[in-house]
Amino acid sequence: MKNIIKIVFFQSFLTFVKRIIFKKIIQKKNIQTNYIDEIDYFYKNTEKSKLAILTLPVISWLNAVQSYPNIKKFNTDGLVFEIIKSLNYNGYKVTLIDLNFFYLPTKKIDLCIAHGGKSAKIVKELPKETIVLQYLSGMQWEEFNKLSKYRYSDFIKKRKIKNNIEIKRSIMGREKGEQYLNDRANYLFTLFTPHIIKQFSNYQNKLFNSGYGSYPDKLFQLNLNEKNFEQGRTNFIYVAGTGGNIQKGLDLLLEAFSKTPHLNLYIYCEVEEEIIKYCKKELSNKNIHYIYHWRFPVYHNRLKNLLKRTNYTIHACYHLGIGTAFMGSMATGLIPVGSLDLLPDNDWNIIVDSWDVVDLVKVIKEASQKSPEWCKQAAVKTIAYSKENWSVEHFSKKMDELIRKVDEM
Repeated sequence: MKNIIKIVFFQSFLTFVKRIIFKKIIQKKNIQTNYIDEIDYFYKNTEKSKLAILTLPVISWLNAVQSYPNIKKFNTDGLVFEIIKSLNYNGYKVTLIDLNFFYLPTKKIDLCIAHGGKSAKIVKELPKETIVLQYLSGMQWEEFNKLSKYRYSDFIKKRKIKNNIEIKRSIMGREKGEQYLNDRANYLFTLFTPHIIKQFSNYQNKLFNSGYGSYPDKLFQLNLNEKNFEQGRTNFIYVAGTGGNIQKGLDLLLEAFSKTPHLNLYIYCEVEEEIIKYCKKELSNKNIHYIYHWRFPVYHNRLKNLLKRTNYTIHACYHLGIGTAFMGSMATGLIPVGSLDLLPDNDWNIIVDSWDVVDLVKVIKEASQKSPEWCKQAAVKTIAYSKENWSVEHFSKKMDELIRKVDEM
């Protein structure tokens, strides 16, 4: 079955049905998704005399509580879950306010953890002495907008598209709010990768590297002794969670693999309309395979067999952030290749600081020529690096440290 047909059936149709069902469940249960007051969910025997407000999606908290201990997405279900757990542990009840809603508790607020430009309207109403933490989901807004525009204009130019395409992941219209939060916050926290550190250089005294979290896909978890690192040198998997195929460089990888027909690209994510419409030629290549439907149980054996002979996880997101799905793939021992915001290390990654297809082809070919011995050692080091930087346990520990730091102010 051709890639386009697979995408239309397994992705577009089934996703549409899933969204309708989910919407009806929410409506039927009449679930409150605007805010939840004074969450006291963890460590109930601990005294909680302080109040924190957190501006992140309420639905993420509901999803996390319902699915724990099998939370699949750290962004944002696991993120909300772990922040609230840390706050409860440190003596805070938590009022969770959705990003698209304005609400302020009448009680004294001891701490505010805000995210995104929309939260500025709430933060502006707080007393000046209230401590504010700003969770950053990635790069500085100005650079994000600039690089997003560049990627879309490059896509439009290359594909000779006459009409503009709406940017999928956009901060436009929220810039003032983003800037206000950066300036107002006592600390800015996130996983600070090399380029993100540069972008926030004006805020060096308030940066806190919390790391991040990811849930390795259980379907991807294998004992490294089960893998055929010899065969795996020719296979690369593209894993992504939230939208933004163009910003994450999927079109560039399709181009690059069109120039390397002896190497395989396996696409394990939703493919968006623009890619389907304007990359039909590349999607028809025999070495490019759409396999996102392999997440369904009937295909699990196929996926496991593929992963046993796949060494690499590949991306081309450049400075636009690594992504939790990609982090999760690294945590299972898939070696990172492509254009990524990581420190180059010849012992375990093969990356380039470029969106040039020629450069991407070079690193793809370089990866395919690594010895099986190098690949096995690199896989071990990739797992170790992931644990140190974006395991859920590491993030939870760093959040506790940050909250204790705040309490000492």
